[in-house]
Amino acid sequence: MKKTFLSLAFFSMATVAAVHTTGCTKDAYEQAGTVKNDAQNLQTKMQELTTQINTTSVSLSNLVQDTETDPTNRYKTFTAAMDKFASLDKSVESGMASFLASVQKNFDLRRANLAAIADSTLRKKTQSQLDDDTNNIKSITDAFEKARQALTAYQNNLTDANNYLQAANLNSAGLKGAQSFAKKTTSLGKDAASELDSVIKSVSKAIDALVPSDTQPSASAK
Repeated sequence: MKKTFLSLAFFSMATVAAVHTTGCTKDAYEQAGTVKNDAQNLQTKMQELTTQINTTSVSLSNLVQDTETDPTNRYKTFTAAMDKFASLDKSVESGMASFLASVQKNFDLRRANLAAIADSTLRKKTQSQLDDDTNNIKSITDAFEKARQALTAYQNNLTDANNYLQAANLNSAGLKGAQSFAKKTTSLGKDAASELDSVIKSVSKAIDALVPSDTQPSASAK
């Protein structure tokens, strides 16, 4: 991922991922559904990216291990895998931005509801829920920042490997020389996949906190 995620960091201290029936309005409840959908879409995108990381790493290894036969088709497979990785990488970043924007809207609605709650016990319980959800979102943004760094390292190594291969005109010596890039790519890919898995788990925790789909806000909360 080329873009920094710091522009989204403000969400980590002022956003939440869940809405509960306690003190919840119909608008906040419906927005929770949007948050849940965006979270699930984000998970799907991250899972696709994880799969593509492995595919891309394997394509580079296959390219450089065979130094005796024409590498043209294997090189095309590798560059196509690189392109797909880059596309899915951008899709994940876009998905995270959409998820956090939905979360922010949900938080704004819930904060407005909180100000209108007269019962002190209910207000304290609702505030506690907000605090818990804010911590859940912070864990997501922290995990995603680590994943972004790992993905950037992976992408940079892919670029370096490709530049090296192009400079060597894909000759036998160049393929042998690029084997170290392939080994490092595999290692960095495993690191990136592990960090993505941490994000997926953090998002799952936020989804689990959402109001069940068959639960409707109470009549008094509408």
